[in-house]
Amino acid sequence: MRTSLFASGSALFILTMASCAPDSGTAPTPGTAGSSSTAGATGSGGSATGGTTGSGGDATGGTGNPGSGGDATGGTGNPGSGGSSTGGSGTGGSGTGGSGTGGSGTGGSAGASGGRGGSSNGGTGGSGTGGSAGASGGRGGSSNGGTGGSGAGGTAGASGGRGGSSGGGTGGTGGASGTAGTGGGSLLGIVGAFDGFLFTAPCGDGGTGYDCLNTGCTNGSPKTVMMDFAIGGTPGTNYDVTVNIKGVVEAKNYSGCTRTVTGALVFNANGGDLWCSGGTVPDSTYNSYEINVFSAATGGTAIGNYRLNARDGTSEAHQSWPLNETKTFRVVGGGRIQWRVYDSNCRQIMNCGPGTGSSTCAAPVTLSLASAMPPAPTSFMQPFRGTGTTANAYGQWVFIDVTNVVAAP
Repeated sequence: MRTSLFASGSALFILTMASCAPDSGTAPTPGTAGSSSTAGATGSGGSATGGTTGSGGDATGGTGNPGSGGDATGGTGNPGSGGSSTGGSGTGGSGTGGSGTGGSGTGGSAGASGGRGGSSNGGTGGSGTGGSAGASGGRGGSSNGGTGGSGAGGTAGASGGRGGSSGGGTGGTGGASGTAGTGGGSLLGIVGAFDGFLFTAPCGDGGTGYDCLNTGCTNGSPKTVMMDFAIGGTPGTNYDVTVNIKGVVEAKNYSGCTRTVTGALVFNANGGDLWCSGGTVPDSTYNSYEINVFSAATGGTAIGNYRLNARDGTSEAHQSWPLNETKTFRVVGGGRIQWRVYDSNCRQIMNCGPGTGSSTCAAPVTLSLASAMPPAPTSFMQPFRGTGTTANAYGQWVFIDVTNVVAAP
């Protein structure tokens, strides 16, 4: 809101039986809600000693005409709203005389407008701190050289401070524009329920050595688990998805795929890297764990095939392997991620720790999922196992934690 203030005309003071000409001040540009006059007329925001009492303060000499929130000495200053001179008080601070040094405004709290500047020379506007929608900057002092405060960016960015004015001098410097707030949101949501996906393969019996029966199938018959996760985002746009994969699985030899880690597998209780890209899935009695990426929500072209549990080419054996692998692969908006697990004989290797073959399963591995977001279900307990007759049969599991999604360059 803009307020225009006008100084009063001349007035007459009678002192000691003698008359004198009016004492008029310099004609500065008025600050907000401030005014000045001569001859002791009533101020809108203060009073003058020897003159008519105003509200808010007084001026030395009885000839001042204080503005709202401040006053002036001898009627020569026009303090703005928010500061004051000697004898009066303002919202923003204090100064000396009507044309003295202006006080400084105090910046607003988070999400609020900045403080309003002092009413005299050099009043400095407070700075607004950006809230959720960005706050306005502080307003400059209302006389010489007042400097506008700067608005800090909120969500939508904040306006700059307003420059000072009045007092017979140069107007205050305009405040700097607020920095634009950070917008937009994370792209993690485009992968949907794939982030935080937990796959479990419980044992269907008490186990024999390192083996146990799988569930949902007949011993000796194949079992395939496939789940599709739709990719959101902009259709046709490529995105790079980074995942951290943890779990305990058996290892399988794939044909023609490229392993991330070459050489012989080494057991690591904290989890190792068994990732392999491309190739095909040959039939054997060891189970596959796959992530396949397609260009469409149904059908479409395969744009990536990844294996989570690749063996090193040596003979597949009765061993379980902890996984802890962080990988980045590409998906396309409007496409899908397909999770696939294939078991050719309805049997699996139990989580028994290091070693090959045993009559007991004494050292199941646990892996920390404390940093995962979203966290694993509270019902998931480690080491993962059944109850009753399967209480000592430790099945396989995999947990997917998507840690980043960015638009591909």
